[in-house]
Amino acid sequence: MILKLTTLIDALWDGNNRKNGTEALKSIKFWVAIPLFIFLGQLTYFYWIYHEKPTVFEKVELVLIYSGPENREDAVRFWVQFPNAPLLLFSGQGYSPILLSKELGVSQDRILVERRAKTTDQNARYCAPMIGRLKVQSVLLALPWYHLPRALFLTHYYLLGSGITVRPYA
Repeated sequence: MILKLTTLIDALWDGNNRKNGTEALKSIKFWVAIPLFIFLGQLTYFYWIYHEKPTVFEKVELVLIYSGPENREDAVRFWVQFPNAPLLLFSGQGYSPILLSKELGVSQDRILVERRAKTTDQNARYCAPMIGRLKVQSVLLALPWYHLPRALFLTHYYLLGSGITVRPYA
């Protein structure tokens, strides 16, 4: 489909170049094609993230939740119902292990909190060393769907080379 689209654009602009004899249209071709490819790449990435769901629940060792204005504990409630409930790592300001333990019905030793982060980048940067020290291999990033592309990219970036698998969950 992309090849057909670029061929069509190429045919239209080449035809215009022969008629008008201008070189300006060649630069327009570049300035339209590059953003188009970037946009289509972002759509593909977003579609992949949104539709990828973890298939093997037993493999999730850690659920990672970044702070935000929404109530993100709802995603965690799903995971704490399993017999081998994973560890829960909450990143950002405003989380209390004692309150989370009572609210979610999980023992405090299953809840970890990182309190310094104020941005998505800081969430990923501050959590990466904590995740590395935990020696887990499978992490589930539980966020609203519209935060997943950026958060997943940054989490992958800061865990690069660690061998830890990060999966999105919206």
